[in-house]
Amino acid sequence: MFKELRRAWTLVAVGIFFTVFMIYPAQADDGMDITTESVSEADIRFAEELAAADRAGFNRDRDSKVEHLRKALTYRPDHLENIAIEFSIGIELSQRDEPRPAEAMAVFERILATYRHMDYYSADPDNRYDSMQFLVPEAAVLAACIARGPNQNPRKAQEYLLQAMEHMNETYQKRIEDWKDARPQALSPLELKLESGRREESKRESQKHFFEQRRNAAANGNVLGSWEMTMVDAAVRQFGYSHGKQSPGETIVVMRIIVDKFPGTPMAKVAQHYSDKALARLDKELLDAVPERIMSVPPLSALNAETQPTTLSPSPTPPPGRDSQSNAQKTPGLAATITASLRTHYYAWLAGTAAVTILVVVVRYARKRRT
Repeated sequence: MFKELRRAWTLVAVGIFFTVFMIYPAQADDGMDITTESVSEADIRFAEELAAADRAGFNRDRDSKVEHLRKALTYRPDHLENIAIEFSIGIELSQRDEPRPAEAMAVFERILATYRHMDYYSADPDNRYDSMQFLVPEAAVLAACIARGPNQNPRKAQEYLLQAMEHMNETYQKRIEDWKDARPQALSPLELKLESGRREESKRESQKHFFEQRRNAAANGNVLGSWEMTMVDAAVRQFGYSHGKQSPGETIVVMRIIVDKFPGTPMAKVAQHYSDKALARLDKELLDAVPERIMSVPPLSALNAETQPTTLSPSPTPPPGRDSQSNAQKTPGLAATITASLRTHYYAWLAGTAAVTILVVVVRYARKRRT
């Protein structure tokens, strides 16, 4: 009996072994096929080109890096994340080695024509400089900088900058909408029962505080991250520069364009900040000009005269009591004129006196020799 039972268990074990031996390789092969199909030849080539671009960048070979990045794009066409690669190409062409602004402009213009800014929107601000959330408006700002370069196309630069501000306004309005009613997700009774501990309660309170802060930020219009505000500031400043060198009064007029076009937005706040700075400069220049205006006021007698000169030379305000004197009394005499001349041109008088003295000595010496 015992021998038969042992023989039966042996047969079962052998059967299980052969079953696993026959099935496992087939499953492994199937897994290998699935993996091979998921990683296509194009994906492999794409990764190879990106790796080659990184090596070229490490070796500071700008042209080779751009070539590999462009080749990588051919293996992954029409992909949303391609914007990061195209933006890198634009940066390399505009800011590395000897810039090639015409090629860089073509890259940034393609980004603006191909990609939609709101496809990369997120309710959570991303403060990384390379975030795809604001690569479209950043491309517009960089295209405007190139347009303001040697080709000097300020109108085109202004169009790009207004486009960048429109994109940032889209982000601002959408995030206001997302944050104004932001609340933690309601939990079911079972979830509430499971999260009844002290740690879970503290976590829920933290979430409540977080969303309350977001609602307050939405009410105050403070929904853009630090890097997004940097982008807004760059667009507003470049818009001012695109109008050329300006006086403070002209700056106020230019900034007013943005304030009127984007009222109540971060763009308007930044523009108002620069307008206030220009106004402060304008006030200071006016205050600095006050002494000059006082010095240019003509005497009262000249203002009362029937005929006035076309140009008035600066004249100090007359001292008290002098206005009642006659013109004859105001005319300086010969002694006063000579005294004033001596004080002003004393070197010339000394030279003249020395020359007369030498002439007298020479004449007297000549007469003495003749005698």
